[in-house]
Amino acid sequence: ISLVESLAISADAVPDSFGHEDGLGGLPIIPNLSEEDLRDKQRADQCIKHVISQIEQGVKPPPSLRTELPDLPLLLRELNKFELRNGILYRTRLEE
Repeated sequence: ISLVESLAISADAVPDSFGHEDGLGGLPIIPNLSEEDLRDKQRADQCIKHVISQIEQGVKPPPSLRTELPDLPLLLRELNKFELRNGILYRTRLEE
């Protein structure tokens, strides 16, 4: 499950039919998560919670975590591309 959304496209680009997935049972590989559920899952994720903590509080994870969590160094290298909106971590992308 991708727990970090991308802000690369406008919401207007998403077809209206995608907004009615509840009536269709949702997509089999993409769960329908509320904002609260997504926030909770991000903060429960072993790597993402450290990225959120660094953005919110400026607290860098200890170096020992970089070896324990191999995905963490990659996420931290991309730190300037993340932002929090309503407590949810998003990855931004600049359009040219």
